[in-house]
Amino acid sequence: MGDSDGMIGGHVGKILRVNLTTGVIDSIPTEKYDQWIGGFGLGMAVWFDEIDHDYITDTYDKTAFEPDNVLGLFTGPQQGTLAPSGSRCEVIG
Repeated sequence: MGDSDGMIGGHVGKILRVNLTTGVIDSIPTEKYDQWIGGFGLGMAVWFDEIDHDYITDTYDKTAFEPDNVLGLFTGPQQGTLAPSGSRCEVIG
């Protein structure tokens, strides 16, 4: 389901992943997330895959600044177009 621009299912094919603790920068392919539409859906799917599930269930003494926490910034498929609200950005954490 691609086109000549290399877009796959409304996504550009890669998600940038930056580890602020170690400074490692890499990317995640988006093929796994083609079913999720928009910044919020894509962001929550990636967040759920990236977060340590023990971190989710044991949050009694955790804060937002824990090294295991994941913070995501995602845009929707209309980013860069003239569509109303097309420039929205979702912050997932």
